[in-house]
Amino acid sequence: NQCLSYLFNLQPMSLLSLQSSTNVSLISSTNVSLISSTNVSLISSTNVSLISSTNVSLISSTNVSLISSTNVSLISSTNVPLTSSINVSLISSTNVSLISSTNVSLINLFNLQPMSLLSLQPVSFISATNVSLVSSIIKSHNNLSYYL
Repeated sequence: NQCLSYLFNLQPMSLLSLQSSTNVSLISSTNVSLISSTNVSLISSTNVSLISSTNVSLISSTNVSLISSTNVSLISSTNVPLTSSINVSLISSTNVSLISSTNVSLINLFNLQPMSLLSLQPVSFISATNVSLVSSIIKSHNNLSYYL
Protein backbone atom coordinates (compact mmCIF):
# COMPACT_ATOMS: atom_id res chain seq x y z
CA ASN A 1 0.00 0.00 0.00
CA GLN A 2 0.99 3.56 -0.63
CA CYS A 3 -0.10 6.28 1.73
CA LEU A 4 -1.29 9.75 0.91
CA SER A 5 1.52 12.01 1.94
CA TYR A 6 2.01 15.71 1.49
CA LEU A 7 -1.60 15.76 0.39
CA PHE A 8 -2.75 19.19 1.52
CA ASN A 9 -1.03 22.44 0.72
CA LEU A 10 -3.54 24.99 1.95
CA GLN A 11 -3.46 28.75 1.96
CA PRO A 12 -6.12 30.73 3.87
CA MET A 13 -9.03 31.87 1.69
CA SER A 14 -7.61 30.24 -1.41
CA LEU A 15 -7.86 27.10 -3.45
CA LEU A 16 -6.68 23.80 -2.06
CA SER A 17 -4.04 22.05 -4.08
CA LEU A 18 -3.86 18.29 -3.85
CA GLN A 19 -0.35 17.29 -4.76
CA SER A 20 1.69 14.15 -4.87
CA SER A 21 4.73 13.28 -6.92
CA THR A 22 3.89 9.60 -6.94
CA ASN A 23 0.79 7.54 -7.43
CA VAL A 24 -1.53 7.61 -4.49
CA SER A 25 -3.19 4.39 -3.51
CA LEU A 26 -6.66 5.10 -2.16
CA ILE A 27 -7.99 1.57 -2.06
CA SER A 28 -6.25 -1.79 -2.05
CA SER A 29 -7.57 -5.25 -1.37
CA THR A 30 -5.96 -5.38 2.05
CA ASN A 31 -5.24 -2.30 4.11
CA VAL A 32 -7.24 0.86 3.57
CA SER A 33 -5.86 4.02 5.06
CA LEU A 34 -5.91 7.60 3.95
CA ILE A 35 -2.97 8.93 5.89
CA SER A 36 -1.73 6.26 8.28
CA SER A 37 -0.14 7.75 11.38
CA THR A 38 -0.06 11.42 10.56
CA ASN A 39 -2.54 14.16 11.28
CA VAL A 40 -4.75 15.57 8.58
CA SER A 41 -6.45 18.92 8.76
CA LEU A 42 -8.17 20.96 6.11
CA ILE A 43 -7.49 24.63 6.76
CA SER A 44 -9.27 27.52 5.09
CA SER A 45 -9.89 30.81 6.84
CA THR A 46 -10.48 28.87 10.04
CA ASN A 47 -9.14 25.52 11.11
CA VAL A 48 -11.33 22.79 9.69
CA SER A 49 -10.69 19.14 10.44
CA LEU A 50 -11.32 17.05 7.37
CA ILE A 51 -11.45 13.71 9.09
CA SER A 52 -10.46 14.00 12.72
CA SER A 53 -7.90 15.72 14.87
CA THR A 54 -5.87 12.58 15.44
CA ASN A 55 -4.79 9.70 13.27
CA VAL A 56 -6.92 9.43 10.18
CA SER A 57 -8.31 6.25 8.76
CA LEU A 58 -10.61 6.61 5.79
CA ILE A 59 -12.29 3.29 6.39
CA SER A 60 -12.45 1.94 9.91
CA SER A 61 -14.97 0.96 12.51
CA THR A 62 -15.32 4.56 13.59
CA ASN A 63 -17.09 7.45 11.94
CA VAL A 64 -15.33 9.60 9.40
CA SER A 65 -16.44 13.18 9.71
CA LEU A 66 -16.18 16.21 7.48
CA ILE A 67 -16.42 19.36 9.58
CA SER A 68 -16.79 22.71 7.92
CA SER A 69 -18.37 26.08 8.56
CA THR A 70 -18.82 26.67 4.85
CA ASN A 71 -20.71 24.83 2.16
CA VAL A 72 -18.96 21.65 1.11
CA SER A 73 -20.29 19.86 -1.93
CA LEU A 74 -19.23 16.55 -3.36
CA ILE A 75 -20.68 16.54 -6.86
CA SER A 76 -20.40 14.08 -9.70
CA SER A 77 -22.58 13.82 -12.75
CA THR A 78 -21.34 10.34 -13.50
CA ASN A 79 -20.45 7.27 -11.55
CA VAL A 80 -17.20 7.54 -9.65
CA PRO A 81 -15.22 4.29 -9.52
CA LEU A 82 -13.46 4.14 -6.19
CA THR A 83 -12.83 0.52 -5.33
CA SER A 84 -10.42 -1.85 -7.01
CA SER A 85 -8.50 -4.98 -6.17
CA ILE A 86 -5.36 -3.27 -7.36
CA ASN A 87 -3.79 0.03 -6.41
CA VAL A 88 -5.67 3.04 -7.68
CA SER A 89 -3.99 6.28 -8.59
CA LEU A 90 -5.99 9.17 -7.13
CA ILE A 91 -3.70 12.13 -7.73
CA SER A 92 -0.53 12.19 -9.78
CA SER A 93 1.21 15.46 -10.42
CA THR A 94 -1.84 17.48 -11.41
CA ASN A 95 -3.47 20.09 -9.23
CA VAL A 96 -7.05 19.63 -8.15
CA SER A 97 -9.10 22.59 -7.00
CA LEU A 98 -10.94 21.52 -3.86
CA ILE A 99 -11.34 24.59 -1.67
CA SER A 100 -12.54 28.10 -2.24
CA SER A 101 -13.23 30.69 0.42
CA THR A 102 -16.96 29.96 0.30
CA ASN A 103 -17.89 26.68 -1.36
CA VAL A 104 -15.99 23.44 -1.58
CA SER A 105 -16.75 21.53 -4.73
CA LEU A 106 -15.34 18.24 -5.85
CA ILE A 107 -16.51 17.77 -9.43
CA ASN A 108 -15.59 14.68 -11.39
CA LEU A 109 -12.36 14.39 -9.43
CA PHE A 110 -12.03 10.66 -9.63
CA ASN A 111 -11.45 8.68 -12.79
CA LEU A 112 -10.46 5.39 -11.27
CA GLN A 113 -10.27 2.00 -12.93
CA PRO A 114 -11.01 -0.90 -12.80
CA MET A 115 -13.52 -3.08 -10.87
CA SER A 116 -15.23 -0.08 -9.38
CA LEU A 117 -18.05 -0.53 -6.91
CA LEU A 118 -18.77 3.01 -5.75
CA SER A 119 -21.04 5.51 -7.40
CA LEU A 120 -21.09 9.02 -5.99
CA GLN A 121 -24.32 10.89 -6.41
CA PRO A 122 -24.51 14.61 -5.64
CA VAL A 123 -23.93 15.00 -1.91
CA SER A 124 -23.74 18.17 0.09
CA PHE A 125 -22.00 18.61 3.41
CA ILE A 126 -23.28 21.86 4.84
CA SER A 127 -22.81 21.89 8.56
CA ALA A 128 -20.80 23.36 11.37
CA THR A 129 -20.93 20.05 13.19
CA ASN A 130 -19.74 16.55 12.39
CA VAL A 131 -21.11 15.11 9.18
CA SER A 132 -20.70 11.41 8.56
CA LEU A 133 -18.79 10.84 5.34
CA VAL A 134 -18.75 7.06 5.30
CA SER A 135 -22.00 5.47 6.38
CA SER A 136 -21.47 1.79 5.70
CA ILE A 137 -18.84 -0.71 4.65
CA ILE A 138 -19.54 -3.98 2.87
CA LYS A 139 -16.97 -6.72 2.32
CA SER A 140 -17.55 -8.24 -1.10
CA HIS A 141 -15.27 -11.03 -2.26
CA ASN A 142 -11.76 -9.55 -2.15
CA ASN A 143 -12.93 -5.98 -2.64
CA LEU A 144 -14.33 -3.37 -0.29
CA SER A 145 -17.50 -1.60 -1.33
CA TYR A 146 -18.07 1.89 -0.04
CA TYR A 147 -21.33 3.72 0.13
CA LEU A 148 -21.89 7.40 0.81
